[in-house]
Amino acid sequence: MQDYTHYDPFYDDFGPYNLAVLYRFVKALDVLLKSREKRKVVCCSTSDERDRVNGAYLMAGFMIFIAGYTAEKAFSLVSSAQPPNFIGFRDASIGPPIYLLNLNDIIKSLEKAVKLKFFDFANFDPDEYEHYERVENGDFNWIIPGKILSFCGPHNKSYIEDGKYVF
Repeated sequence: MQDYTHYDPFYDDFGPYNLAVLYRFVKALDVLLKSREKRKVVCCSTSDERDRVNGAYLMAGFMIFIAGYTAEKAFSLVSSAQPPNFIGFRDASIGPPIYLLNLNDIIKSLEKAVKLKFFDFANFDPDEYEHYERVENGDFNWIIPGKILSFCGPHNKSYIEDGKYVF
């Protein structure tokens, strides 16, 4: 699975992968499964606990976006892997984390985003998503489309640098 993914850590963070990475993986897996209808496809990860939890996240994304599974069913299936437990995701700040985000909550958020139409897999544009995710293009993401916009690390003052606004 790592052939389809990338993550650029800030400190000791390792995921979960952003929506563009998840989308591309799910699309690639869907194409692969459709091209090999009479064969089994095996997706595997390294035994590294960070790779394992990211791999489970990718598979659960496929189960929710393509197979139509509930978050409960998707989590149950990825949790049947051995060993069954997954580490939590941490934030990108320096120092020990004060909170870990668990895989089950992330899977539930994928299901809820689809249900509330915050994420539309069929019309998602990963290139546009990654364009605005870059610092030079604003480094922002819509949390609730058209209502809540999240910026990464605001500054006390906005200014113009090289003809572009820095927030």
